[in-house]
Amino acid sequence: LPTVGWYHSHPNGGAYFSTKDVQTQREFFKAKHQVAMVYDPVHDKIGLLGWKGDDVVGIPTVLVISRGVLDEPF
Repeated sequence: LPTVGWYHSHPNGGAYFSTKDVQTQREFFKAKHQVAMVYDPVHDKIGLLGWKGDDVVGIPTVLVISRGVLDEPF
């Protein structure tokens, strides 16, 4: 299976990407389909980062998550 990207969290720190996060995307997730996600579970905020040409940029998102959907194994 191809790697789609990576994620991490900033509990109570906001859904932002640090300089190190952007560097990680550039160095290890170079394929144009690969994205990064950051999640702040305290504020329930999500941020996405991806490729636009040769630049790593923030991706505007509309994300719908239904809690409990993945409670059962699939």
